[in-house]
Amino acid sequence: MAEVTVSPAGKVKVDRVVCAVDCGYAVNPLTVAEQLEIQVSDEEIESLVREQGDAVGDDVDDTLLRLRETGRFEALRDDLRLRNALDRVAGEVKRIPRELADAREAIWTPDKEKQQTDTKLWTPGSEGAT
Repeated sequence: MAEVTVSPAGKVKVDRVVCAVDCGYAVNPLTVAEQLEIQVSDEEIESLVREQGDAVGDDVDDTLLRLRETGRFEALRDDLRLRNALDRVAGEVKRIPRELADAREAIWTPDKEKQQTDTKLWTPGSEGAT
């Protein structure tokens, strides 16, 4: 993005240019699950359903039967597989020391990007356009 000033004579002066780059990694849980060969067994699914069913007083065997009949059992397997992949990634993240975090914060913050300026950005159709 650029902020410019246009003189009455039509000369354009670039006042400020802002560029942004996403330096982070995009994490696709499906790709992580495949690369790490994460699998979820029937026993893991049943254990989770039993735990949650017992907590709310449901008939767990009936719930498991309905999950299998409707295909939700396999959907739950997929969901758990992705959750396990993200848990694994999150578990391997290394925290940076507080001193390093403070040093990074001192170098840049979004608030420091907000400059107080009277420069107007001219666009076609704005006031003063001919």
